[in-house]
Amino acid sequence: LERDFDALWRGVTTHLQVHPQDVTTQVWGALLVTSRQSPEAGESWLKKKTTSKTALERLQTLEGQYLVHSDINLVEDGIAANATDTLPTTNSSGRYRSLVGQATAIGTPGDGWLRSQTTPVPGQTWYQIDIQLLQDSSGWGRPPLSITAAHFWAESLSLRGQLQLFSNHQSIAGVSVHGVKTTAAGLAFLAVGPKIEGPTLVTTPNSLRWSETLPWQTAPAIFTDSTDVENHHVSDGLAAPPPLDGNNAAASPQTGSATEPQTGRHIEQRAESESLIADTMRRQLGLTAEQTAQLNPYFQYARMDLTGDTTTEHIFSIGPGLPPELGLVPGKTIIFSNTGSLLYSDVGQQQTLLALTDKSNDRPATLLVRQAGRYRLIGF
Repeated sequence: LERDFDALWRGVTTHLQVHPQDVTTQVWGALLVTSRQSPEAGESWLKKKTTSKTALERLQTLEGQYLVHSDINLVEDGIAANATDTLPTTNSSGRYRSLVGQATAIGTPGDGWLRSQTTPVPGQTWYQIDIQLLQDSSGWGRPPLSITAAHFWAESLSLRGQLQLFSNHQSIAGVSVHGVKTTAAGLAFLAVGPKIEGPTLVTTPNSLRWSETLPWQTAPAIFTDSTDVENHHVSDGLAAPPPLDGNNAAASPQTGSATEPQTGRHIEQRAESESLIADTMRRQLGLTAEQTAQLNPYFQYARMDLTGDTTTEHIFSIGPGLPPELGLVPGKTIIFSNTGSLLYSDVGQQQTLLALTDKSNDRPATLLVRQAGRYRLIGF
């Protein structure tokens, strides 16, 4: 379940599209949800697929076996920590390359840690780093539920020496990792570093794309006031999407007429997308068309593939220097799909987009936001 989750999930979802009543596959899907979330989430997922009591009982039996296996791992971790209080020797760099986590300063570490005998020097403190995302060769994902502390320690050698505390996108200091344990929420490192007040972001250098460093450019002129709507030309707006086959040279001069309907269709689709984005943006900001048009000089714009569907999404961020009468907060971000659907907005919310992970192997990016003094991860 841990090693082959992605392949199994693709197989389950594809099979259920063709055979939606296949109970065995439904149970497999629910067990996969359990492995990544919780038994309650797995059972809730299954109940949306079937009303079969037999299927639910089968799932609960398998969940029991899965959780017993996980509990044995947890007990083994506890025995190792309390009996020897030492860490296993690791000889390879391990599976994991990077992580995103949240560090909280703690007093003397309690029980349950598989740790060394290191103690902080004056000016330093203990941190518990709760791990929220892990990166391996296949991309980013949630920490596996069934991994033991000793196993994770062995698989994390390459990233342990790179961890740093961050404030927004600025690195503050490095930390040294001296222990690990499994928790009710997942995995945690025990680390030593300079004392910093409040929850602190932990990651490795160059593992995130910080909002400040995205390839920002001047926003396209798609926000027009009511007097300009009739005169608005699509060529002034968002960059044209490539042909559906991705090959501009597919049509020769002799078959140029075959290309014209395709180009016209793309122009029409782009115009519809721009119109939808402009209308949604006005609603999100609570402004009139005329007021939104005034914002053009203050918008930052980037276009990137965030969802892994081979199309690019539109990212708008409100820059500094806004007219105060508009009542908007700089730094707020709105993200639209290639077709103009709203994917994310923190306008009017007590949160701010800080960074995002790279999408890889058809996995969508994950957004990192700061919310009420803490860090939160949001998937699409």
